[in-house]
Amino acid sequence: MFPLFQHPGTEFIYMLSGRMVYGHGSYEYAMEAGDSLLLDGEGPHGPLELLDLPIQFLAISAK
Repeated sequence: MFPLFQHPGTEFIYMLSGRMVYGHGSYEYAMEAGDSLLLDGEGPHGPLELLDLPIQFLAISAK
């Protein structure tokens, strides 16, 4: 349903509002406001399921 991303470097996700399931490789993470995730950008990643709208999150990438 949503495109998955892959890129060099590290990515930090911080949830501001809403709830979603975020995937990285074969793993799935239920996330809500205040949760954070640090991941390797080379693995396929992105939102898998939007549970509580509206959703806002920060995605910060570093190489």
